[in-house]
Amino acid sequence: MAKLAGIKIEKIVKGKPAVVRIDLRKHLEFIPLLEEKGIFKKESPYDPKFVAKIKKGKQDIKNGKGVAIKLEDLWKDSKTKEPNAETRKAIKKDTDNRKNL
Repeated sequence: MAKLAGIKIEKIVKGKPAVVRIDLRKHLEFIPLLEEKGIFKKESPYDPKFVAKIKKGKQDIKNGKGVAIKLEDLWKDSKTKEPNAETRKAIKKDTDNRKNL
């Protein structure tokens, strides 16, 4: 029998194969098969309630509810497309502080 790294076949007393141990870090191709059989379930690192909120928000945007704002436009005034007064003050203060260094 050929040896494969990450796969170990354990035999019972009579020499017949009984258990197969697979290192899934080395053999990722087995994961879809295990998921299909219901043996292995890929878990998300995110809370399911949080994921549902994000998906609902994206669907609402597609349906015309709400407004999508680009990250670079987040601190800009919605009418003038320029940074609002508070943002301008913060930028000026930061610029002045850098000049004093």
